[in-house]
Amino acid sequence: MNNFSEKLSFIWSVTDQLVADAGLQQAAKVNDKGNFALPFREALDDALVTRHERHGEFINRLFQDEALGAFFRGWMLDEVYGRLREAGASGPEE
Repeated sequence: MNNFSEKLSFIWSVTDQLVADAGLQQAAKVNDKGNFALPFREALDDALVTRHERHGEFINRLFQDEALGAFFRGWMLDEVYGRLREAGASGPEE
């Protein structure tokens, strides 16, 4: 995966998959962001692993580069939790 638009497409497809996940939708309704992070992390890792064959180089970098991985996970957490909360999940505030 060398092309910037391909990486963006990959990131948005993972984001969309996580936002569509019924378990994460429910978790966003009943948890603040800190508690939501637990099921989110597992779902994110699963989504990355399922895409490894096609995007292995980028995914390996996320898992091997601690700073990049932490940044990516933090950004994805903010994005997914924010989108789910905006979509109507009501519950504990951050």
